Amino acid sequence: MGGLLAATVGALCNAGGIAQTLLGVGTGASSGAGAKTGTGVPPPLPPQPQTPPHVPHTRTSILSGNRALQWLKDHGYVGSDGSFTAKFQDWYDRLPGDPSRSPFKGIAWGGEKQPNTDTLAIIVEEQVQATPPQPQPPQHAPQGQKQPQSPPPGPSQPPPPPRPPRKPHVYKPPIGETPPKPPEPRKPPVTQHVEPPAEPKPQDKPQKPPEFDPAKIKKTLSNIMDQIIKDKTREGYFVRNPETAENFVDRYHLPFWKPHAWLIDMARKAWNNTFERAFDYVANYKGGQCGEFAKWGMDWCREDIKKKFGKDAIVTDILCISRLTKFWNHGATRVILPNGEKYVLDFWEGMQNGKPAVYKEKDWIAKWNEKFFGHGDVDLSLAEKTLKNYIKQFNEDKGKEWFLNHEKDKNAARILIKAWEKNPW
Repeated sequence: MGGLLAATVGALCNAGGIAQTLLGVGTGASSGAGAKTGTGVPPPLPPQPQTPPHVPHTRTSILSGNRALQWLKDHGYVGSDGSFTAKFQDWYDRLPGDPSRSPFKGIAWGGEKQPNTDTLAIIVEEQVQATPPQPQPPQHAPQGQKQPQSPPPGPSQPPPPPRPPRKPHVYKPPIGETPPKPPEPRKPPVTQHVEPPAEPKPQDKPQKPPEFDPAKIKKTLSNIMDQIIKDKTREGYFVRNPETAENFVDRYHLPFWKPHAWLIDMARKAWNNTFERAFDYVANYKGGQCGEFAKWGMDWCREDIKKKFGKDAIVTDILCISRLTKFWNHGATRVILPNGEKYVLDFWEGMQNGKPAVYKEKDWIAKWNEKFFGHGDVDLSLAEKTLKNYIKQFNEDKGKEWFLNHEKDKNAARILIKAWEKNPW
């Protein structure tokens, strides 16, 4: 009986729910209801109906180890010396199929002459005796009470009436104690009515872009400058050098000094910035020359300019310098509108005359170039110089593209490009 032997049975216990197929492996034979060769497993039988415990029935079990060995000894398949008997050999030779209907249905062990409890497992059939039902003791009612009797069989009775609701417990405080306030009844949620958004007021509506008509632009700038001149005159601002040296020479008929008028301007500036300043400090006056009014004008008109022409409007200064000497120059406030138009607000001229002085940039440059005997140059801003150099280095389109790509303020860069297209410098 060399090799590993195994016995399989097709259908096992259906009452305990145990898996009922044991496979044979290795080179040994298989024993039981299946084939000896162990090459296949017979199909399982259909499950049998459950048997109540009080009805006699047969139960199939799988025993292993010492339990399996003891069963084999009790039924004469293993002798007292621990080896298999002739009864076991006779049972084994009749496989497959056991016509004797032996309760021994299958075995698996290591193939030795003596079964080893470590590898031993058997399948057996056991007769389960009927368990008679135990009578239930009668339930006795407590002493002093009658045993409830079930109603006699009859037609269905109507359901009992519903129980009345329980009254809530009312707290009664002790004498002298203030009773607590009852809780307020829960109010139903109030549906809030959401008003539709009101139409924007006329002042809230976005302003239309300004019409860039030269006549309207100059009129708007003149109105802004006129109000500023009135306000600043009341605040004590005045022009220290109310006329140019050229006008001074013409007034006193000094043609010899006309080419050297800048010397007269320097002398006047020296006086205005020393002795006259001391007097202005005592009298609480605020005097200035063209350069100071150019800077002041930027602060005075910036807010109004952006309100009228948009937040992208540029407010800066402009300086025209004589090539004869850098000390002979004139400055003013410049406005560059979003459409590229350039205007000059000359507060130095307006404050001394008491009325607005608004010019197109090219007209203002021409005026002061003539005053400087044709030797006037405009001091360009860094952005204007950069745009001019890019266009000069590359070409018109490439220069504009490079300028726009390298400037941080893209809006200001686009406005300068529009200004170049209208009037190159």
